[in-house]
Amino acid sequence: MSSRKIFFIIICIFVVLFVVGRNFTAIISLFAPSSSSMLSGMEIGQSISLSGEFFANGDLMTYTHTIQTTQYGIVGIKSKTINLNQFTGIVSLDGIVERQQADMYIIEVSFMT
Repeated sequence: MSSRKIFFIIICIFVVLFVVGRNFTAIISLFAPSSSSMLSGMEIGQSISLSGEFFANGDLMTYTHTIQTTQYGIVGIKSKTINLNQFTGIVSLDGIVERQQADMYIIEVSFMT
C-alpha cells in the first residue's frame, strides 16, 4: 500500500471519529430508551383510561395536574368540566389525549374517580 492510501485511510478514520464524537448523545439515544419512548403508546385524539398517583403540580398554562403511571410515566392532566383540585392520591381517569408537550402527553379528562 502506498503512503497516500494510508494517509487517506487515517484521515477518513479521524473524520468518522469526529462525527461520532460530535453526535454521540444522539447516537446513544437511538439505542437507549428514554422517557418519551415510554409514551409511544399514545396518539393524539385517542381515548384513554389511566390510573396512578395524582399531583397538583401543573404549569397552569397547558395542564393543571400530573399523574404518575407505571405504563406511561408522567402525564399532564387538565379538565374543562371537572374540578381536579378535589382529588388526591391514587386516581383513575378517562380522557382524550390532546397533545404532546416536550416528553409529556396532555390529557383532557372527562371522568375521574
